[in-house]
Amino acid sequence: MTTVPHIKDTAAELQLDITDECAALLVSEPPPVIVAGSSGGKDSSVQIILLDQFLNRIHFKGERAIIHSDLGRIEHAESIGHVEALSRFVDWPLIICKREKGDLLDRYEQRWRDNCRRYALLECVTLIGPWPAIHQGRFCTSELKIAPILQTLSKRFTGRTVISCVGLRAEESSERAAKPIFRPNLKFTRRTLGYDWHPIHSTLIERVFLVHKQSGFPLHPQYLRGNSRLSCSACFIASENDLRTGAAVPTNHFAFRFIMDLEIRSSFSYQANKRLSNVAAELLTTQQQQEVIRAKAKAAERRLADAAIIPKLLFRNHGGRRGWPASQPSLAECANLAKARNTIARLFGEEIERVTKIEIQYLDPKSIYDRYAELLDMKPQSLNSISYPAINRPAQLTLPAYAVQ
Repeated sequence: MTTVPHIKDTAAELQLDITDECAALLVSEPPPVIVAGSSGGKDSSVQIILLDQFLNRIHFKGERAIIHSDLGRIEHAESIGHVEALSRFVDWPLIICKREKGDLLDRYEQRWRDNCRRYALLECVTLIGPWPAIHQGRFCTSELKIAPILQTLSKRFTGRTVISCVGLRAEESSERAAKPIFRPNLKFTRRTLGYDWHPIHSTLIERVFLVHKQSGFPLHPQYLRGNSRLSCSACFIASENDLRTGAAVPTNHFAFRFIMDLEIRSSFSYQANKRLSNVAAELLTTQQQQEVIRAKAKAAERRLADAAIIPKLLFRNHGGRRGWPASQPSLAECANLAKARNTIARLFGEEIERVTKIEIQYLDPKSIYDRYAELLDMKPQSLNSISYPAINRPAQLTLPAYAVQ
């Protein structure tokens, strides 16, 4: 009979991380469903290879499956095939899911369109870019990976206990190092009891490559081309090396060109301090290369206009997409915002009208004053008692005319 001590000893032999609670669930009746996520990257592959060995050794009788969330046109062409090969290698069924409303490139375009509409209607004070952010708003992960996976598993395994295994390694970042080995996941539906398990949390990179070599399962082809990490072909947090390596693959050119076109139209750089159009300029036409120069100049003007806005005029976000004014500004203060909005209208008015079919409104102090009054009247009363920390901003921001993002 398999016991918790035996499970923990077996995990230790394979250098897998496990907790008492996780081990107890593995011997419970009925057994949980083990589902391991795979992007096609080396960490998720090693996780599944070691989990297969582990579950076989402890004679686990429950269901097991691999799940892959398809990001669409931004995926490396070989990724799904690589995950299918891994599924055959360990003989686990493969579940493929995706965002129902479109792929990641669709989401980028939608986000830009939605933010342009919000700006035109003064539902936000500054123009917001189309891209994810590292420390907040990483919607590419939450909406394109986590949400489809949880929805799919909750529906497929309704009424069951599901242990969702994710190949995160502490060595990769302080954020990942802070993740617990095992914890409940309350985002599963009420009828499905879910847990997250990070079985290779303490695994070092040397062992990742060793397991690949010993098992005989190959690395994703993109590693052989020079990638250090694997995600989508143009990840917004990828290193310059990985972006250049991705841009060199012809099947990735559509995604790169799509993103660079949106960089030009929006003026927002894909990465915080780097434009994709600087990394893969060879994929642009001569005309587009000139448009990149103009986009950089527009970005510099946009940032200067934003920096001049009085902090009191900024909306307060309450954890969702909608922000609200904190107080009613004076007409003089509204004149400050009118100046910024007219600058943005000059720079982006044509683009905003093209994608939203709406002209930018509230361009004079009186209409801005009335709009704030209207928004404050619409603001939920429950938000009025919230206190906000002071905003520290430089008194003046100066940037070169063609500041590179």
